[in-house]
Amino acid sequence: MLMHGEKYVVGEGLFGRGAMAYSGATASSIPSSQSLLDKTPISRWQVRPNQTITPMTGTEELHLSQRTPPPEKDIDGILGELSKFLVRATFKDKDGIEQCSDEELREAAGPLFSALGFQNKINSKRMQCNALRLRPGTTPLTAPSADLIPVTVWGKNPTIEGMELTPGSATHITKGIRIRIEEGSALDLLFLVEKVKEK
Repeated sequence: MLMHGEKYVVGEGLFGRGAMAYSGATASSIPSSQSLLDKTPISRWQVRPNQTITPMTGTEELHLSQRTPPPEKDIDGILGELSKFLVRATFKDKDGIEQCSDEELREAAGPLFSALGFQNKINSKRMQCNALRLRPGTTPLTAPSADLIPVTVWGKNPTIEGMELTPGSATHITKGIRIRIEEGSALDLLFLVEKVKEK
């Protein structure tokens, strides 16, 4: 949800050039909301033994650094509840990007933000939370400071510059990236972005 005087950039301009984001998909190949409800996500939370996690604190957040919840958090349960919420939520097309328009999103995402240690971020009035539903193809996202958190992946995990994003992990970006969604896959993604005031 955009508010007057605030700027969130996806691609170029206000969600510009996102209309071509799903170039590999056709209307018949994109699952409907009901079919997403009926389909069990193939990819869930997973941590590989060789996965490197870069700590993120304050100004030390680096581009493409990642954080995951500590093992004691019930990440499967948290993701399961949030996934159900997003599948039933209303998404509206805004300049070619499907964005959640449900006003209860921030509250529903609260347990995941808490598990990730994002309490200070979500309590800040400078941070905007949204959820994006991404389809096959490459989606450009640009923000001066944002965290991308996959919630549900149908099919293969998305990638950024060859790096795989797994549900429940947070990837910090400080410049433009392109998220790659494989054919036959779909993604519900939380997008926590710092508001930029227009001059």
